[in-house]
Amino acid sequence: MAMDFELTGLFPRGLSAPTNLDTIQERYRRSAESAKTFIPIQFGLCTAVWNAEKQAYQCQSFNFYIHPYVSKRGYQFNCDLASLQFLSSNGFDFNKLFSKGIHFVSQQKQATIEEQNNEKETKPRSKITLQPADEEFLNGSLDKIQEWLQTTEVSLELPACNSYLMRILFQEIPERFPSLTLSQVSVEGQKFWKSLKLARLSAEEKKKQEETEAQETKDRLDGMAGFRRVVDVMCDVNKPLVGHNMLLDLCYFYNYFIGSLPDDVQEFKTSLLSKFPYIIDTKILSAETDAEVTALGDMYEELSKVEKPVIESDMGESAGGKAHEAGWDAYMTAH
Repeated sequence: MAMDFELTGLFPRGLSAPTNLDTIQERYRRSAESAKTFIPIQFGLCTAVWNAEKQAYQCQSFNFYIHPYVSKRGYQFNCDLASLQFLSSNGFDFNKLFSKGIHFVSQQKQATIEEQNNEKETKPRSKITLQPADEEFLNGSLDKIQEWLQTTEVSLELPACNSYLMRILFQEIPERFPSLTLSQVSVEGQKFWKSLKLARLSAEEKKKQEETEAQETKDRLDGMAGFRRVVDVMCDVNKPLVGHNMLLDLCYFYNYFIGSLPDDVQEFKTSLLSKFPYIIDTKILSAETDAEVTALGDMYEELSKVEKPVIESDMGESAGGKAHEAGWDAYMTAH
């Protein structure tokens, strides 16, 4: 598997570019700082499989527009104008990124969110001490519920209220009416206020609704992974991971798909190798063999002239064959 990223920037202000005098720890620190500052917005993946019958390598390349998961609070990120201009001049489709890009969260972040959700479901919240105004509001709501229970209506929707009053309703109503189910309902034109819907269900119906709600919560949390599902498969298949001059790519890969980057490069290596036991950097290979060219495009051009195993390529719908497009760069790396 060969990979490549396109990013919103390379090196933060005040952080100089890597030099040949860097120690491994210093080089890692620079790359890690970049990954903590900017975000990946395109991921290229090329898979290569040997077909014994055809005696050829079959390569499939894919190009994904990606961005971090956007919660209700939004998501802010840094960018470097020069980097964005460079991508734009090479045909990067920013409209596609923001309209059709695939979201992702890291394995670590999703695990944290799931843990917080479980705590929220099981850990009792501290009770609100009701003030006179709260008592008045609650009593008015309880009167409406009592009136509704005298009718044959299946459900009741209380007037919209703010989150504080909603919490009071969720705190007090189940204690008085344990057989009722409660759910919040959005109100058109109201961003922060919601109404409370109550329904009377049989024990069997209530159990079924609780199971449905639990499944919906699970599906919502699972759906947060988005593009990271591809990464999960990459981690599971135990195949070599290939890149070109890939330390920076590896830092972005780890920080955005796996979890927070360690401070120590040895810890980073150990953790990364536990997921990808075989990592190959074609830039290092070219340097070790005293190749005349080490730039990816130049290497691809030179090696295309050399006799080698047959390579059948399928660029797919999302890899367009342009330099500085992640899918094409991943293909050149695999080639």
